[in-house]
Amino acid sequence: MSGGPWRSITLVDLRYGDACLKEAVQDGRRPHPTLVGRRTVVYSWARADPCDRFVSRWAAIEERRERQLLRRSAGVIRQMVNARVDGRLAVEAVEDFDVPPATHRRSAIWLA
Repeated sequence: MSGGPWRSITLVDLRYGDACLKEAVQDGRRPHPTLVGRRTVVYSWARADPCDRFVSRWAAIEERRERQLLRRSAGVIRQMVNARVDGRLAVEAVEDFDVPPATHRRSAIWLA
């Protein structure tokens, strides 16, 4: 990537380590947490600017694609169910089809 990050932030947290907990149990005292620092660097503008509409537009496109795919799948299932085999409806064909659940909104936001 050219240039530096859009934003960076360092979070400091207090954590208990396994050794700290074991020592506290052995000494019969309360454990003392240690400072842990984590740094996050943001290179993508979609995550750096909360007012940007890129993620919502991307999620809308993904949702639209998933709805179209669901309509096509439902249409194929409906054709198979309404098909006639030897003058009877082929209702047993429904068991051969599987419609996967749509995860459009969550995946677009997660992958942004």
